[in-house]
Amino acid sequence: MQAMLMTDCTELYSPVRVNRYVKRYGKTPGSSLDLLTGWNFDHSKDRAAAARLIDEQEPLLVIGSPMCTMFSTLQRLQPHDEAWEARLHAAMKHIKFWVAMYRRQRRSGRYFLHEHPASASSWQAAVMQSLTSERDVQVVTIDQCMYGQTARDGHGGCGPAKKPTSFATNCPAIANELRKRCDGGHTHVPLLG
Repeated sequence: MQAMLMTDCTELYSPVRVNRYVKRYGKTPGSSLDLLTGWNFDHSKDRAAAARLIDEQEPLLVIGSPMCTMFSTLQRLQPHDEAWEARLHAAMKHIKFWVAMYRRQRRSGRYFLHEHPASASSWQAAVMQSLTSERDVQVVTIDQCMYGQTARDGHGGCGPAKKPTSFATNCPAIANELRKRCDGGHTHVPLLG
């Protein structure tokens, strides 16, 4: 099956990040679809074009790192006026799109990896709950400090940033690698957002 695949990895909502490493390991990078690379998933034509591209490239893995702005903890503090509701409605279109791409991967016998902050309210969206309740999908949480995440400390230095992050995937090998939680061996630099 793998010999027939055209690419090994396509990134959604990400400029070239993971694909830079895919190439280093002798694998075939696919597309990196993001605002910075000319893709605007607010537009239905870009969502449709991305779906076609994924069908054509048949990536073994689709990685989604969508924006989390409307699903962040800070958004819960915002007044929920008409403008806020409109932004949330637009953000929900993105959730439905990325879940559709992940389901497409699953139906084709391929993999997906979705990343969002552990505290993001997107995890509670009905369409996301439906995906993560599938028998072959696992949700795992890491603390990014254990993978080298740092942040500025406000005193000119930097230190480890805990940033609990959850991942959903239908690839058991990826899920097994993404399980490190903070060992408590350092002090964290706080992150806001």
